[in-house]
Amino acid sequence: MEGITLRKKIIIRSRDTIGDVREKIQEESLNNIVLDVPEKSLICTEAGFKELKEISDEEGKEIIIESQNETVLSFAEEAGFSTILEKDESKSRPILDIIQRGMKNKLPAIPEFLKHHKDIRENAFAGDSFPERKSEKEDSRKKIVILASSLAAVIAVLAFLYFELPRATIVIELKKTEVQFSGPVDVSSKAFSPSTAPSGRITIPGELLTAKRNLELSFPSSGKEMVEVKSSGKLAVYNAYGSQSQPIVATTRFISPDGKVFRLDKKTVIPGANVINGKITPSQIEVSVTADKPGEEYNVASSKGWKIPGFSGTPKYEGFYAEAVTPMSGGARGEKLVPTESDITNAKQALQKSLMEGLDGELAVLMSPKFVLLPDTKEFTMNSIDVERITKDPEKFSVFGEAEMRGLVFEKQMLNDEIAKNVLPTLKQGLVALDFDVSYRGQRANLSAGTMSFLASSSVVFEENLDKNKFNSEILGMTEDTLKRYVFSIPGLEKATISLWPFWVSSVPGDSKRVTITFQ
Repeated sequence: MEGITLRKKIIIRSRDTIGDVREKIQEESLNNIVLDVPEKSLICTEAGFKELKEISDEEGKEIIIESQNETVLSFAEEAGFSTILEKDESKSRPILDIIQRGMKNKLPAIPEFLKHHKDIRENAFAGDSFPERKSEKEDSRKKIVILASSLAAVIAVLAFLYFELPRATIVIELKKTEVQFSGPVDVSSKAFSPSTAPSGRITIPGELLTAKRNLELSFPSSGKEMVEVKSSGKLAVYNAYGSQSQPIVATTRFISPDGKVFRLDKKTVIPGANVINGKITPSQIEVSVTADKPGEEYNVASSKGWKIPGFSGTPKYEGFYAEAVTPMSGGARGEKLVPTESDITNAKQALQKSLMEGLDGELAVLMSPKFVLLPDTKEFTMNSIDVERITKDPEKFSVFGEAEMRGLVFEKQMLNDEIAKNVLPTLKQGLVALDFDVSYRGQRANLSAGTMSFLASSSVVFEENLDKNKFNSEILGMTEDTLKRYVFSIPGLEKATISLWPFWVSSVPGDSKRVTITFQ
């Protein structure tokens, strides 16, 4: 709507310096500002207002000075500011009170929607009689409808201005008190609650976390040696001869279909077949065998038709037979890559490092964000480590290991609360801990016993225990003067800024959504 300029009202305290005022002007995003200056303000001098005018020009802000004191307004006007005489709220406040001094004889701008209704402005508002029409009743009804619509629009606009525009921004800064603390702390998995001994030593509960992991890694072999390795694998041996079991001794020969001889690794007994009504159902057993001679030629594929030559010439030769259930592999003869002792040492170190890093991650997953795990108190243990020199890849060897990591953790907030209890008796009543900056040194842990100790050093920041929720609700609807008295009566108040917007607003909105409160 034409004729309305949005302005931000800033309250100036009597003790605010010209520097404080400069900061408040710079922080304001709106270019149109009303400064409420009290009678005894530090800037209320001829020089002060001249400097303020320079600041206004530098920042590109249009500033109007508001005050209840004529002397303040005189200094402001001499410096080139427009001014507003602030009336006493205990008295009736005519609308002209919010019009700038020197403009009280000027009428407010005509709303845009009324500019195009000359007949309404000149006749309805001036009291002139309506011109004659062909149908006087019809013309009268039209004028009434137009007038009613215009008034409804005015009311709607005024309602919007009254209910939607008002805003309040309040910034509260409370005094901070910083206290230093240093003392010994014990953490125990057997403690149930925090406590402080008469000596000042703090004890808090701890929790022992354990993570386990196994890992196998392959590494290239760098050494060479002449090797003769026999192939090996597994056979399924069948008994289709009879119901009696058949023992066979270690080194018993088995011949492959292509004539390769393999020997039984250890003594075994082939179970008897199932014979029902003269019908034989062969039994079977799985055994391990090794080639009779080294060499790659003994690396044979899975196959059927294996025989036991020791039964040759007897009925058992056909009744007992075998098949390779896995390929015979590993046979070699000649120069072969093998791991050196240096290869093995480096591989073990690499495996240990990988396990340690992995377990670090697992402990982090097990931990809640509220817990603290001190790095120097973790315990890493290699439970086993094995080297496999011969693998499927002839150029590599493998290392397999199992390890675990343990750590004793404690709840950070629990320690902070106990530190606060220790330093509060040295302070005045009514303070609450706001921030902690804790460091730990001299850590010593006995994870087998579930205990740990260290020296805690902390800088604790306290402030007044202000019920902020209560404050937020109580200020709603307060007048500007009442709000000022309320805010500046807060115990431990360091600084406060109160801004009501637009400039004609004189109380805090009743809707909390239109009130922004910041505690610093």
